[in-house]
Formats: sequence, C-alpha cells, structure tokens
Amino acid sequence: MAFNTTRGNAEYVSSGSTGVLGQYTTKRKYSLSDLIVWQDRKWGMFDNILRRELKTITVDDPEPKTLTKQETPVKFSVKSDGTTTTVDEDTLRISDTLAKFLQAGDKLICNQIFCDSDGANYSTTKFNSSYTPESMIIDSVSLSGASSGVANVIVSRGNGSKPSSSVQTVLTEYKLIRVGNHLEDGGTAATPKWHEPNAEQNYCELFSRTWSETETESNTNVYGKETMAQKARRNTKDLMREVDMALFFGRKARDQRNGQSRWRTGGIVEFLPTSSTALDSTARHIDFSGAFDLETFREKMEIAFRYGSDTKVAFCGGKFFTVLYNTLEKFITMNDGLSRKWGWTVMEMETGHGILQFLRHPMFTEFDTSGQAWAYDMVGVDLDYVDLMILQNMDFKIKTSVNDDDEHQRKDEVYGQIGLHRTHPSAHFMIYGVTG
Repeated sequence: MAFNTTRGNAEYVSSGSTGVLGQYTTKRKYSLSDLIVWQDRKWGMFDNILRRELKTITVDDPEPKTLTKQETPVKFSVKSDGTTTTVDEDTLRISDTLAKFLQAGDKLICNQIFCDSDGANYSTTKFNSSYTPESMIIDSVSLSGASSGVANVIVSRGNGSKPSSSVQTVLTEYKLIRVGNHLEDGGTAATPKWHEPNAEQNYCELFSRTWSETETESNTNVYGKETMAQKARRNTKDLMREVDMALFFGRKARDQRNGQSRWRTGGIVEFLPTSSTALDSTARHIDFSGAFDLETFREKMEIAFRYGSDTKVAFCGGKFFTVLYNTLEKFITMNDGLSRKWGWTVMEMETGHGILQFLRHPMFTEFDTSGQAWAYDMVGVDLDYVDLMILQNMDFKIKTSVNDDDEHQRKDEVYGQIGLHRTHPSAHFMIYGVTG
C-alpha cells in the first residue's frame, strides 16, 4: 500500500507528535461493553391491563362464541302514516318483527303528539296549551295484516278515551314508546314475550416470534453481540407490540392455507358499531370535526356513555392528550393508584356523563402520518365488556431449539394463541377528527 495522508488510515504519515486522530483506527482498542441500550417505547398496555384488571378466559376452541341478549324494544317506528278506520280508533302499521313485542292492552305514548285529557284537542308543538304527550291503548295486533311482514296495530286514540273529534295523524317520523300493559278488571295476565339471544363470534390468533444464531456466530467473540437471552427479550417486546396493534386495530377473519385454518383476532376499532348496527342508531366512530373544545367534547361523551359502565379507559394519541390538557388542565387529575399499578401515567377526568381514565399509547404515534392524523385520536374501552381469551395451554411461552435437527444453528420461539373477547359494541367508542 502507498503511504497515506489521511489521518486514521493505514500508512498515514505524520509530522511531529501523533495525536489520537492520526492513529491507525484499526489498531485502537475501543472501550466497548456488551451492554445494549434499548431505545423503544412502552408497549403491551392493553394486554397488561386486561391481565391485571380482568379475568382471562380460557377457551378450548380457537373459534369461541358469546351469546348476547339485546334489550327488549321500547321504541317503535311506524312504517307508514296512520289511517283512521273509525271515529274512535286508528290503524298503525309496524313491522311484524317489532309488532311481536306488542299485544292488546299495551299502552303506547307518542313523543311528538300532544293533546288534552280526553283527546278533544291536539297539537304538534311541545306542551302547547299545556297539552302533554298522547297515549294510545292497543286494541289488537294483526301480524302481516297490512302486507307481508307489516302488521296492523289498532289503537284507541286520545289517551284511550276514543275521541269523537278528529285526531292528529301518526306520521312515519313519529316514534311510539311502550309503557306497560294495562289489564282490565277481571282480565287475564299479559302474554309472555321472549326473544332468542344472538351469537357473537370471536377468534384466537396464533402470535409467534423467533430468534436464532449459528454455531459459528456463537463461538465468535465480537463486541456488542446480542446474546440469545437479549434476543429473547427484544423479540418478546416486539411480540407484545404486535399484540397491542391487533387488540386495537385487528380485523377478525379466518382463512385457510395449505389445508390449515388461520385465525385473526378482531380489535376494538373494528368492533365499534355503525349507525345501522348501534343499539341507539348512533355510530361509535365519533367524528369531532374540528378544533378541540369543551362543549363539543361533552356532547360526544354523552354518546360514549349511553351504554355500559360509568368508567371507561381512554387510550389516546399524544397530540390528542396535548389539546385535551391545554383546554381542561384544571379538570384532569393523576390517578396515582392506577399509575403505580399499571406502570404508566394514568390521568383521570369526570366528563359529566362518566369517568375517563386516559393513557397515552405509542400506537397512535406509530400510525400517525401527514395524511392521517392518528395521534389526535382516542379509543375508549369499557373494561366490563372485554376480556382476554387464551386457548388452553397456549398462553405466551418460550420454546427452545425449534430448529431442525440437521441445522447448525439454534432457533428459539415465543408464541401463544390469544384473542380479544369482545361483547356489547355500543359500550365502546372512538373519537377522531380533532384538529390541532
């Protein structure tokens, strides 16, 4: 090699005393250690909370089902405008499905028609002339009486007094509220009503991470080489990162490959109902649509707390918590007990409709891009209606030497088959669309 004028290279020629910069780099004995510093965020929040706070459900099938029972309907919709059949009765058209919950003697209240005590005078203005909502008494229910799948429900108008004057027409946009069955003197008890539960499908997903080293690598002495134990730690943390992503944004599905089934657990976000599937016909993907403000937030929280418990855990992005804290700092306190128990800072706020316990989750930062501001989002989970499912004998564990016998290497694995047991979709919610 020719002599060199670049400091730190082989054959470097110096004039005068040689400094550190002039030494041949390869000759230097760097003071290195095998300490590896992990530069990662805290993951496994959701899984950790489920294991600490709730029971884990051990299942013996990777496709468990949950039976869910809906509330008996109280509010009834009218299929078409009412039509007076006689002076004192009116025929309402209600779907057979809903009409099966009604029977003679039931009392219905219309929330958009107001009248006096005997139904002689009507108004559609709320409490006009001190009128109160009209009640109607069902005389008969004829399934498919109007047409296939649509029942004729004949009612006595005017609070059941059968007024001789004209009555206010019951329009399709009106709603009827059932408030009990009124027996006549010496009458028989009401007919019992029953509806079958629904089946909610859940899946357990097989999660796996492996790490390995060859025999040659294991006998090579280099600085900063990860040991198999360190690789186990890193891959286990990476696995919990994947699990958290799945518990929030997983898509429930099952497919087959090579004649074998593959299951994917569904997440909370996928589980949230739309306006057509929510119990109150209000979607739980709630669009904030603008800059954060207290008034709008309280309005959205009224929707979030309509069902389920009065305490929900809110996993949020860092940007969401920033605008929340900037606006509501005086109303937000730190929950010391949960913070120490869970290992993360847990902030708490009483919204007027219920209590939110806030945890900043790095997942939202991971998702955040200039095109989609996920860091401004929040997912609210009602812990009373989620559990962690574990396929029996398949909770996370490490298995050593999963390599083939003829391989000159060692490969270990951490794996488990778990899933999110999801029930009562309307008890959970997500806030998105907050701008900075």
